[in-house]
Amino acid sequence: MIKFIKSCFFSGMFIFMLIEVNGQSDGNQDLSVVIDKEFPGGNISVQKISNDTVYIYQDLKDTEGNWFYWNFRLRGGAGKKLVFQFVNPWKDLKDVPVFAVNGPAISYDNGKEWIWLGKESVNDLSFEYDFKKEDTIVQFSMGMPYVEADLRSFLSRFTDNIFIETGILAETKGGRKVERLHLGNIHGNPKYKIILTARHHACEMMTNYVLEGFMETVLGDSDVSRWFQKHVEVMIIPFVDKDGVENGDQGKNRKGRDHNRDYSGESLYESTRAIRAYLPVWAEDKIQIAMDLHCPYISGGIHEKIHIVGGEKGVVNEKVFSLLLEESSQTLNSLPYYEKDNLLFGQSWNTSKNYTKGQNFRGWVENLDKVRLSTTLEFPYAEVSGVPINPSNARLFGKTLAFAMHKFILLDSDQK
Repeated sequence: MIKFIKSCFFSGMFIFMLIEVNGQSDGNQDLSVVIDKEFPGGNISVQKISNDTVYIYQDLKDTEGNWFYWNFRLRGGAGKKLVFQFVNPWKDLKDVPVFAVNGPAISYDNGKEWIWLGKESVNDLSFEYDFKKEDTIVQFSMGMPYVEADLRSFLSRFTDNIFIETGILAETKGGRKVERLHLGNIHGNPKYKIILTARHHACEMMTNYVLEGFMETVLGDSDVSRWFQKHVEVMIIPFVDKDGVENGDQGKNRKGRDHNRDYSGESLYESTRAIRAYLPVWAEDKIQIAMDLHCPYISGGIHEKIHIVGGEKGVVNEKVFSLLLEESSQTLNSLPYYEKDNLLFGQSWNTSKNYTKGQNFRGWVENLDKVRLSTTLEFPYAEVSGVPINPSNARLFGKTLAFAMHKFILLDSDQK
């Protein structure tokens, strides 16, 4: 049994002094368990520790209502079995699920590689972990986090690639640079342009693995890669809410408005303001596809299926692209996508009523001149139609997106 003695908050870390009691004890067997969130993307609040149970809850910050993102690091648990119980300290907020379908994600190397702990580790709003002796530092999260350091690591593979340039879209209130990546035909006069955005909601991290796969395809040496490099300039904004990503915010439903409701009136955020100023000039009436990548709700039903959230305009092109994406997913044997799973405008929550707090990116882009397709793609956190997601197959789906976009543009083109 582990008995809780005291806790304190020091330099951003929750430090818990524990004494192990097993029958008779000489009182000298001390160990420290340190739970902290002081790293990019960190998010947790600790209520207390009682015996071998840690009572925790997600830090909602300026979120309106309850949301499910959390991500913490633990030191000093080696050789112990601990239960992590999520609690609701707010009383006026309803409980939300805090685990995706495959339980928590776990990392043993400070967040570089992630695996799912498994649904068998979960019991309602708690999970259990039996720390091995070598588990000196372990990181747990509701998903597989992706922050600026991960993007830098990915981009380091392409320092000599002439088909990519990195720039800065804006500087945030927190003094961070919002990346603007350009790929493909960036030195000539491309006939077509594509824009991809992600992390309008800071917690929706799985989309960045998809973007990696898309970028690998555009920067590669296949026939499709060379076609992009000859005919298309792609702009990618991987972290629209850059401060939220690095600070470990929920990002969804920020009080007032979140980044994906910031495309009407006067924008509150530097990144959305910059997108609204830069994109129409950059577009040159050449945008074939504008796609905003999101993760849906944490689990259940349609939230465990890749799906497109349709707009009011461009319904025919949306249907055509969806069928090409379904075909490409089957050809490449990637995570399954089916056109029938799409959420068309007017269905469920996807109505004009949902956008009363402000226009979203998709709605703003579809009103620009000569944009052929403006859409939102939802990519689940943990599982697609029964298939567990990992960084590798998420990247493969990014390749699938690139193949489908290639086919879509060719339908209205003489560029082979």
